[in-house]
Amino acid sequence: MRNSLIVIDGHVVDYLIEQVSESQLRLLEVDPAQEYVGLNGLEWDSLMQACVAIGLVPVARVGGSGANTARWFARLGGFAEIFGQIGMDVLGENVIRQLMHDECAPSVRIAPGSTGRCLVFVRPDGQRIMRSDVGNGMNFDDISFVESRITSRSWLHLTGYLLDEQFPIHRVAWGAMDAALRVNAPISIDLGSGAYLGHEVIRGVIEKYPTIIFLNKNEARMLGFESEKDAAKQLVDWTPKEHKAIVVVTMGHDGAFIYDGRRGITVNSVYFPVRDTTGAGDAFAAGFLKGFSRSGSLRDAAKLGCVVAGATVSVLGGLP
Repeated sequence: MRNSLIVIDGHVVDYLIEQVSESQLRLLEVDPAQEYVGLNGLEWDSLMQACVAIGLVPVARVGGSGANTARWFARLGGFAEIFGQIGMDVLGENVIRQLMHDECAPSVRIAPGSTGRCLVFVRPDGQRIMRSDVGNGMNFDDISFVESRITSRSWLHLTGYLLDEQFPIHRVAWGAMDAALRVNAPISIDLGSGAYLGHEVIRGVIEKYPTIIFLNKNEARMLGFESEKDAAKQLVDWTPKEHKAIVVVTMGHDGAFIYDGRRGITVNSVYFPVRDTTGAGDAFAAGFLKGFSRSGSLRDAAKLGCVVAGATVSVLGGLP
């Protein structure tokens, strides 16, 4: 059993707006076909002002994919240490306060600039559309800060978009994976919105590093795979025999499919009424990692992941 989950994240605060209609999205000129779009600070401020002008008042929650996973992992009784960077502002203070409240260990650098923020438009069916200003979080570049904390008793967890070379934080992510490889610490990556990086980057990761890869069915199709099972089997086939990846594809109400190069396992979802799907994949990853570190069973790990993900979609903003 691993003692600690090491997480790197580009910290953000989510601003969630529920029950957003198609007509409201048109007024805001938000294209629902684009699930995630990055904005600069002025564009984000303008969109927020437009929301308020038509009566849409957001609810603020500390977010970020990695932070959601770390916080859930800690709530499940594990130890999670989270690395990153925040601004010298009220949002950054809120991030630290929430991480400590959830009993995570925040190893977070405070730097000039603003903390990241994300507008989340939650549609009536619980699906969401995100418009993000990443702030200074993606400029985090202190590799040694993270490497010194990774030991053979660690488990390193990353989000796919951290591997994007346009952001300085990508050097931290790759350096952390190298450090984990040196001490034989396992690595997991939630592809998330980082699926846009394509086959070359993802293949470069799983060919070199022993990993558990999480992705959802939409991300599988973004990568050009025909089905969830096709995605899992192809990704595993890319890895060398000496360290076959484990691929976990989450499928919403259809549960999850896991493939480790020898067998495929399908686990059913657990029913919860859907209010907001924000953070469901992050929660699943936390449950899976906690369950797998405890029992070594892929099926049991996925069952716990489904329970935690179900609890997440029943509330607003990623965690109850």
